Amino acid sequence: MSKVWICQNKTAGIPLYLTQQQINVYSLEELCYYLYQNAEVIEETFFDEKLLLWLEKELGLVNLCEKLRTGLAQGKDGFWCMLVLLWESGYYTKEELKKVETIITQIIQAKPEERKKLQADRMLQEGRYKGAMWEYLQLLNLSTDKMFESKLWHNMGTAYAKQFLFQRAAQCYKKAYELGDNEESRQQYLLATAYAEGQKLEENRVPFREEQLRQVREQEDIWRYEKEVYQRLEQLVEEYMRSE
Repeated sequence: MSKVWICQNKTAGIPLYLTQQQINVYSLEELCYYLYQNAEVIEETFFDEKLLLWLEKELGLVNLCEKLRTGLAQGKDGFWCMLVLLWESGYYTKEELKKVETIITQIIQAKPEERKKLQADRMLQEGRYKGAMWEYLQLLNLSTDKMFESKLWHNMGTAYAKQFLFQRAAQCYKKAYELGDNEESRQQYLLATAYAEGQKLEENRVPFREEQLRQVREQEDIWRYEKEVYQRLEQLVEEYMRSE
């Protein structure tokens, strides 16, 4: 989200520690930002009495906590609590809240293994590669769905590639392609294999223009910079395919 939030509510003297992310939250604004950005992986158990006591004692949100406790006593679930918090904060538009509702609906309808994959995907996005790979392996041991397994292998390949372990990444992408016949997995396999084998393009055949690329990046022309990098990667893949 491209917003600058000024905390208008009370700031906690004792922060709420989020174990999984290993961060402290000091305000309602920070809590709502965390909920919104992580809506697809928040567990219902997150909305427990510990959270309510923190909101009540540290932030002084007595009425809000009373509303949440009443709803929970009536059988409302944790996802309802999430929507109430986001709505009561007043920081999100109706369109943004609708997006969260859609995510929650998908989560409720998802199978347990799909929800587990969402959590692993979040770890992958956050750079917690070992944790993500562990979750993917656990899911692979239980899965009997080839298409689902293909997605798991593909993401494991990405986790390896992010750590510059290109040979292992290539093996994962290859397995993903064999199971799912997905073109993206095939392209990533070729790219990872090219890196693993140390393929180097001759400068007179595919000029890299390192200095020009550096200047583009320094000019903060992000769109152009990403386009240049992508073109270079495509050239590397094409060179490797010709060498097969």
